[in-house]
Amino acid sequence: VIFMGKRAVDGTYPTAAAAAATSSPLTLLNPGLFVLIGMLGTAYMAHFNAPSFYVDAGKDMSRFNKIVRNGFTLSILTNILVMVTGFLTFGAASSGFVLNNYRANDLLANIARALFGTSILFTFPLAFFGAKDGLRQLDNKLLGPNSSEQRIVSIPLALITAIALLLDDVGLVISLTGAIMGSAVIYILPALMLKKASNISKSRAEQNGLIPNTMIITGIISAVLGVVTSIF
Repeated sequence: VIFMGKRAVDGTYPTAAAAAATSSPLTLLNPGLFVLIGMLGTAYMAHFNAPSFYVDAGKDMSRFNKIVRNGFTLSILTNILVMVTGFLTFGAASSGFVLNNYRANDLLANIARALFGTSILFTFPLAFFGAKDGLRQLDNKLLGPNSSEQRIVSIPLALITAIALLLDDVGLVISLTGAIMGSAVIYILPALMLKKASNISKSRAEQNGLIPNTMIITGIISAVLGVVTSIF
């Protein structure tokens, strides 16, 4: 973020800065807004790790809430700074992976790329943990005692790596993931769980299905618009 802020104001990319100054602002009528919403949806992609975070917090809800609050605040501020500084530098020409916009011989950009790659490498197991747990349960149901931990890890990892090597538009991957999975996690799945829950107190709007049905419809619309605008 510090590097991007420096490049936004030091005049290293004057042509890009001129283009950024004439870029159209993102409005409610701009289809790109739905791409952004899809990308923002990826913020919920680690929610499957919430139970383990709760256990690590000693099952102390106040401590857990503090961790979540501070973590999301820092994440939101960091992402806002990245978006703003990237747009101020490159405008509408900003790549889905903004570090691709910087020159190959830009030393600070290369350092940022190396640090970003290191971050991805060491945080991938955290994101993969939830998927591995679900795959383990599925494998146990399908194969029983023949379940193999090596198979559970190696096959998905090889598939994910192959897809990563074939695709070069990170922005498309993030927006599609957010549009589909984010909409499901944020709107659709919680609404379905609310409709099925029978041992919790519910408001009248929750009991008659108004709130969960509205959430489901909102999730479907968000997913469809996100996918369409991301691809086309």
